[in-house]
Amino acid sequence: MQRFSAKGTVEQVRPKPAVNAALWAREAVANLECQEVVDTKAFTGRGNLYALRQLVASLEDVEARMRALSKSSKALVDTSVYLTVHRRSSSGYTFLRWRERAGANRHLSWNEVSAKIAIHPSAQQRWCVEASDLANALNSEHLALRETIKSIRGRVAQSASHLYARSLPRGYG
Repeated sequence: MQRFSAKGTVEQVRPKPAVNAALWAREAVANLECQEVVDTKAFTGRGNLYALRQLVASLEDVEARMRALSKSSKALVDTSVYLTVHRRSSSGYTFLRWRERAGANRHLSWNEVSAKIAIHPSAQQRWCVEASDLANALNSEHLALRETIKSIRGRVAQSASHLYARSLPRGYG
């Protein structure tokens, strides 16, 4: 990137690395940043770029399942709570939380949710318990995928290029 100074000169500016590991992975996959210029083992289905593609796809799948669970919890009639997808702006961490439907519209712990749904029919109570278990599983899965992406990011940052210049055969260059 370039930045123009007040005196009309141009400075080269490097973009700041993303703090969000998932965002870094999406950018790295889109920009092919983990791919060597000359891949000595091309199309073998191994390497950082391949792993990142798989992890980004898995992360997007988990986030889609989170949105679907949130949407289905909002469709329940006569309940005072629902699941919402929460994303931390600083790190991009995404997770499901229970939220109050009316009143203060605040986030609730499971203890508060179980007290609020105690007045509802047993079928709705059972659905909320199963939804909470699924939400916890999705939150854990999302966190594990993010940790794996962080470890790959660390590996990529520390790895040196293994490409060496080769001499050209006679008649070239």
